[in-house]
Amino acid sequence: MSSGGFLFRSKMRRSCVRACALFEPGYRKPLGSCSFSATSEKFSGVSHRHFSSPTVSVSETLFPEHFRDLGQKSAVLDEQVMRPLRSVVADRSLLGVKTVTLDGQNGELKREELRAYFHDTFTLYEKLLGVLRDPVAFYVKHEPLRHPLIFYVGHTSSFYVNKLVLGKFIPGSRRIDPEMEIQTAVGVDEMTWDDLDSGSYAWPSGEEARADPDRARTFLHRLLEHRHKVRDLVDELIQSHPMTLPIQKDSFWYILLMGIEHERIHLETSSVIIRQAQLSMVSPSPLFETCPHGRRHTSPQSLERRSVAKNELLEVPGGPTRVGRSWSDPQLYGWDNEFAEPTRFPEVRSFRASKFLVSNSEFHEFVQSGGYTEPRWWSDEGWSWCSGTGVQHPRFWRRAGDAWSLRTLANEVPMPWDWPAEVNQLEGEAFCNWKAEQLGVPLRLPTEEEYLRLRDLLPADQQTSAHGPAWERGSPPGNVNLEGWSSACPVDHFVDASGFGDIVGNVWQHSVTPIDGFPGFKTHPLYEDFTTPTFDGFHARILGGSFISTGANGALRDNRYAFRRHFYQHAGIRYVEGAPVPQCAVPYESDRDICSSLRFHFHVNPLTGSAYPAELALRTVAVAKDLNVPLGRVLELGCGSGRTSVELSGRFGAEEVVATDLSARFFEHTAQRLIGAPARVRWMNVVEGDHVEYVEQRADDLACDTDFLKRVKDGVRWVQVPDPAEIDVRKMGTFDVVVAAQPQVLSRMPDLAGFLAHAHTAVRPGGVLILGSTEDRAGEDLESLRAGLEPRFEQVHAEDLPYSVQETARKFSYCVQRLTVWRRSDEATGTPVGVPYATPPVGVSQNE
Repeated sequence: MSSGGFLFRSKMRRSCVRACALFEPGYRKPLGSCSFSATSEKFSGVSHRHFSSPTVSVSETLFPEHFRDLGQKSAVLDEQVMRPLRSVVADRSLLGVKTVTLDGQNGELKREELRAYFHDTFTLYEKLLGVLRDPVAFYVKHEPLRHPLIFYVGHTSSFYVNKLVLGKFIPGSRRIDPEMEIQTAVGVDEMTWDDLDSGSYAWPSGEEARADPDRARTFLHRLLEHRHKVRDLVDELIQSHPMTLPIQKDSFWYILLMGIEHERIHLETSSVIIRQAQLSMVSPSPLFETCPHGRRHTSPQSLERRSVAKNELLEVPGGPTRVGRSWSDPQLYGWDNEFAEPTRFPEVRSFRASKFLVSNSEFHEFVQSGGYTEPRWWSDEGWSWCSGTGVQHPRFWRRAGDAWSLRTLANEVPMPWDWPAEVNQLEGEAFCNWKAEQLGVPLRLPTEEEYLRLRDLLPADQQTSAHGPAWERGSPPGNVNLEGWSSACPVDHFVDASGFGDIVGNVWQHSVTPIDGFPGFKTHPLYEDFTTPTFDGFHARILGGSFISTGANGALRDNRYAFRRHFYQHAGIRYVEGAPVPQCAVPYESDRDICSSLRFHFHVNPLTGSAYPAELALRTVAVAKDLNVPLGRVLELGCGSGRTSVELSGRFGAEEVVATDLSARFFEHTAQRLIGAPARVRWMNVVEGDHVEYVEQRADDLACDTDFLKRVKDGVRWVQVPDPAEIDVRKMGTFDVVVAAQPQVLSRMPDLAGFLAHAHTAVRPGGVLILGSTEDRAGEDLESLRAGLEPRFEQVHAEDLPYSVQETARKFSYCVQRLTVWRRSDEATGTPVGVPYATPPVGVSQNE
């Protein structure tokens, strides 16, 4: 527990927070423990606004004795703790703020621009939290698959401290509350709809908070005090750190933007959580207004519903679209998944897409037709979720008999039938299947590239970017960036000149595309796990942003976000006409042993200048050629990640290769991904400590010609063989060449003596057995091998082949593998067949 612990003795727990009302003008150290509030200054011609939560240490003042009624006392205490978060009046200057560009001519102007952006963001998030009615509401898990909101109070401020320490911009001694900065560092990434977080945390549970409201207030105050101190720390750094333009991704300023944009992500995701809180736990805020427009009525038979604009399919012209942007010259902050080297410009065929997002009225037809009770509309994953949860309509819909309403951020309103239906991806997919039958044409959710082609119809962006100029603040082309409302709005309110509604904003648009990294994907060293955990095929892209997507988070054309298909955001449906599109995502392997094997097989080692498995394939081919042994059937034992077998088949044309290992987990990445449909394999290389780099091996980079992959797919068979001493030759047959020469392959054999005794059963007369060993285990030295193999084999050659295993960027192990070549004797005479191997082959190129 930190020195400022959160468990207070009874005397202290009767304390309260004294709200400060007097502040010094400008941004200076606050009076006592209070910070300034909503003041303005002019710096270099920029109107610079500051915001900070007035807070005082709990220990500074005891509760006034004249409050004798416990209920009154509790209410007053709640309000005093919550007061810094409340919005008494709507400060709309916090809304519609644009992200900051990385370039400029005036460093001091940029400093103040970033300072304002930081304070605006910090305050806006606190004002959103002020929608909660009392401290207890922070501890209730309104969304079972996420932390309670008390976690995010600390998470968003701790993020700044953790990244500044990690980047060595501040020393660890400047941490503010180390316990909380660690406890709130990592959020919940649930895997399935029933994957409930059951961790143990420092903060009380919802039940504990109800039972002990003093503890709830005290802990909330602790985190608000943390936010107050983090704000001061970051502001101090903003004012003192040297400014160099343009801002580079390894600079303090880029990390500052990382913290700001991270908080804006949680502004949106927290609003989704708040929207699921009981109405008794929230109160409307004048800052976050619900759209007043819409055809609202509780009855599906009402005139309001019948007058909703009808949807239709419109043509999106075909053409190229830009996918990704370059790290080399970014104009705006971006997350790692947005960048590509090189940027691609795929050609997108013309297609038809729905004019509007699917409205509540249109989706109600699916509900009324029994869509939630009919498995045929759903994928297996979708039906598992639907039947498992017992859901009967979208989560934010409310039903009382035949009357329908909609939950907004802090209210329930009669159903706005012309607002977009907000659903998860699985519901969107099921709706498309149902709608396709109604229209008699194939329908589905769009791909990412199709959406980008649609987005290209809007030439402007939230901020000047690679896509185009910034739209004027307050005149957005959609309900986005909090420049409209803090809710959805009618689907026909923002219609582009092309005829499409809500190309950007209102609610996100689900897609069929699992998020993946672009070519040349690299993580930022200070946030390596921002995207990579989502490269699993289960996180689908959401497109276009929502009403509360702000800054560089959804309001920009190149933003890329994804959620698991069962998860809720402010997201809806735009359907497109088209057949199902197969989608494939390739996750990054993180198992240290497998990553080490993939690195060894597919990366050139800096010490040896080669990849040992590729060199082994070269030596094998040279041996077979010199001994006049056909490269017909080849068996590799202990193939590991399989590079040698891939080379023997794809590059050197072996007729058939059987690649085996004691465990399939080492070769499955090569067999299923590199040689399979993705044609690539990904893993993490350790750089130092916990710092890793994310790497990718593409099949095309191995290929020597256009038929390389086909030869490997057709010619290599992958088999798990737990014990090479028990090879089933009746099933597998015999081989011209048997190779067991990967590092440690003989050491890993459960029964080396048994293997040597039975090896002749797998090698055809006249064929060869190639063994490799560093002779670091009994029975692997040359004399032991000879004793185990003769008289059925005769040694015809031996040579040394060095290899190196790279563990980190600076740590290598270097070994010399002794390769021995053994020729199988003729079955009848017991003598070797052919001419013994005399000289080592020379001049064999890896590119032959």
